[in-house]
Amino acid sequence: MRYAAILTLLAGLTCQAQSSRISADQKWVASSEHDRLTISSVSGAESSRPFGSEPIYGWQLLWSPSDDALAVVERNDVYLLSERDHWFPRKVFDGGESASPLGLLFSPDGKRLAISLRVSGVDGLDRGTVKIANLRDGQVKDLLTLPDGIIFHSWTPDGTRILFWSDPDFSESLVADGAALYTATVPDGTMRPLEVRTLPHADLSEYSPDGKFLALTEGIGKETWTQKRISLLDLSSGTKTFLTPENAAALFPSWSPAGELIAFAAGPDEVATTREGPDAKLGQVHIWVMKPDGSELRQLTFDPAYRDERPRWSGSGNTIVFCRVNAAGEGSVWRIDAAGSAPERIGRSFPLEYGMFGFYGYTDSSQSAQAYRKK
Repeated sequence: MRYAAILTLLAGLTCQAQSSRISADQKWVASSEHDRLTISSVSGAESSRPFGSEPIYGWQLLWSPSDDALAVVERNDVYLLSERDHWFPRKVFDGGESASPLGLLFSPDGKRLAISLRVSGVDGLDRGTVKIANLRDGQVKDLLTLPDGIIFHSWTPDGTRILFWSDPDFSESLVADGAALYTATVPDGTMRPLEVRTLPHADLSEYSPDGKFLALTEGIGKETWTQKRISLLDLSSGTKTFLTPENAAALFPSWSPAGELIAFAAGPDEVATTREGPDAKLGQVHIWVMKPDGSELRQLTFDPAYRDERPRWSGSGNTIVFCRVNAAGEGSVWRIDAAGSAPERIGRSFPLEYGMFGFYGYTDSSQSAQAYRKK
């Protein structure tokens, strides 16, 4: 596997870490060190610091899905940096004193940028607002405004809708236990509830290759080892079908390239004492595959020394790559033949921020990318 391809793969396994991001074409890496932004070629031959040596604050990074362009939040402003402009920061949104950017979302074609904001009103109340910046002509238009915060999930593959979570009172503690998922049409902002509640992590769901369905991890409570089931949402009709049973906690659905199979991580639905405190256990969480209707369920990994999660398919559909967590609180990346075989480790271990336990079972594998960059 090529060096750049490994980085891309690992970036896909992360849960939206801010420390390192790789461009869609695998040529560039944007990273932060001491709050300073650096854009480097994957080969290491070129490097740029668009904002100089000064630290930047409150920032987020998001690469365009279509070209070498990076959206960056710096304080209350949003900038677009591109290889075409030699990474010169071009301001595409000015938040002024009242609007704080909370999230960024490129349209599938990379021509528009959605910006989620917390806006302070003259009445002293904060509101959630989404604005759409047209990156071709520079125009910025309102999409919708709500009394609560707005957390982006995704832009639908056809570019007609944005999925988002409603964040009551901008409360991180409330939304950590699960939030309602909504859709808003673009450009008129018409809202519709999707009648599902999920944890506010976009990596717990994935669109089908044809863009017609969303496989998602549904369930309330921040604990990932209980009340979590994979369901299938028909985006046109809104019909929802559960694919996994109530007695299993299932997460991280991943579609095969042809859409004929879904890989996911699952283990027994467990009580808190099994996964919390000094006697916490890894849980019997392993990689499974099934058909999109939930049939032909098949377990691929079995080793009790690991918790297996975050499966991702290779482009050929023959191999599944996944993360493993051991009892020492270390992660590692493995691959397995989709038809079933002994898994093969493809890199050394790396430390996990919250150790074996994770954040209520949700493990960030982002440091894997840094480990491979230093390899």
